[in-house]
Amino acid sequence: MVGRSDDVEELDADLDADLDADLDTGPTIGPGHRPGADADPDGAAPPSELPRARRSRRRRRLLAAAVAVVVVVGAAVARQAAAREEQGPRLDVSAPATELFPLLGAAGAAAGAGTWWPAAQAEAGLGVDPGSARLLAAAGGLLFWVARDSGGGVCLVVRTSELPLRLGGRCLPVREAAVRGVALPDGDGVAATLVPAGFDTAPLREQGYAKLADGLWVDDQTAQDVAAAAVGAVTARPVVPTQAQAGDGRLPVFLTEQSATYAVVLACVGSAEGPDGRSPDAQGSGGGLAADGTVELSVDGAAERLECSTTPAFARFTGDGGPVRVGLAVPEGVRWAARVVQCEGSLRGPVCDLGGI
Repeated sequence: MVGRSDDVEELDADLDADLDADLDTGPTIGPGHRPGADADPDGAAPPSELPRARRSRRRRRLLAAAVAVVVVVGAAVARQAAAREEQGPRLDVSAPATELFPLLGAAGAAAGAGTWWPAAQAEAGLGVDPGSARLLAAAGGLLFWVARDSGGGVCLVVRTSELPLRLGGRCLPVREAAVRGVALPDGDGVAATLVPAGFDTAPLREQGYAKLADGLWVDDQTAQDVAAAAVGAVTARPVVPTQAQAGDGRLPVFLTEQSATYAVVLACVGSAEGPDGRSPDAQGSGGGLAADGTVELSVDGAAERLECSTTPAFARFTGDGGPVRVGLAVPEGVRWAARVVQCEGSLRGPVCDLGGI
């Protein structure tokens, strides 16, 4: 079907009006009428030939209208086909929860909820089946789980890793979760949405969301907070404070000490769009989440590429007593946080400690 937006209905209405006007006008030809009897002596077409001319014009209008309808319908079909190709296979919202959210059916090592799972609070506050919980992500002081409630619905649960415990979550029926995902309620301080496999995430990207883990998307502020917390977990003497943002950026220029050891500490949330506009499913080095290996970090013009994820990466260098400029080239869709620290030890050995979860 082609809707009013494609101008087909308006075209049909105009066409009907023209046809009615043509059918209601012009003389009729009665029996015994002789061709040429009504001819005008000045050469004008006789009245008997006017209906024939009108029929010819009407046929031309009908043909033009038919061609226009075919063009409009064809263009609409082409647009719909292109949209389906871009979005990939249609999501089957009637599929079981374990197919829509594969982690729910995971076995083995992926089946655990971990020692941080607040079983009693989640059961009492949200009606979650404690044994169904699967850990989605643990990064930047936040932990996320997917679980089932007592009615078979799909739940997204989040808690902080530090005391006092802060817990939030939401459960939805499977079909509703398949259509729009499971978003945490407003006011929890963390904006996150759990989406099923095959879900079109373009609207989330347009709202500034970034991918934290498979099926888990967080808003811009949450993504920056997670990256900043990961960078802040590195215990070393700070030289340049943590800076978090999206897109390319520079850290403030700082003055180094001669022969001192420094490190730019970097963490990222999100993944860059591929050539087809979709997000590649990448995993970071060292077990990090939502990594993208295309981040380019330069120290005084000397550039290197880093695997950037929620596990902090380091770019180490030795001070020469002069100022240092640090720049980052980051793909669209990635949120990052970075700072500069001064560490003990040599460039060949471990220079910074990692804390956190």
